[in-house]
Amino acid sequence: MEKKAFSLMEVIVATSILSISVFWVYKMIWENNKIINNSNNYLNKTLLFPIIETCIEKSWITSWVNYIYLWNDLKLCDTQATEISNNIDNINYTLIASLRTNLPSSKIWDISIEDDFSWTSSWIYVQKQ
Repeated sequence: MEKKAFSLMEVIVATSILSISVFWVYKMIWENNKIINNSNNYLNKTLLFPIIETCIEKSWITSWVNYIYLWNDLKLCDTQATEISNNIDNINYTLIASLRTNLPSSKIWDISIEDDFSWTSSWIYVQKQ
């Protein structure tokens, strides 16, 4: 007797293999998108440090702890004594500049950036006078 069609068992096995392989492809794409998104968030956060340093250089900061607000173009900034968040790419960042040491020749700043999606990033900045 000649077979003219696939058996039910062959169809079930082939469908199972195909389903598992499609699932893993979608899972790899999802993981890759998550890595790219986290990388972009980290890059944006890292690129904020030079902007904060420029803000410190151009502003006359008088208090020891300052919350920095960046305007939409990221070229202008204000400093405040109360917490304020900056919304960049739909992520709220809190930018904090704390004066660690005020020496006659320099000021040492602790800069930190907080957001809801990752750890707080910190940076030390030495401002020459």
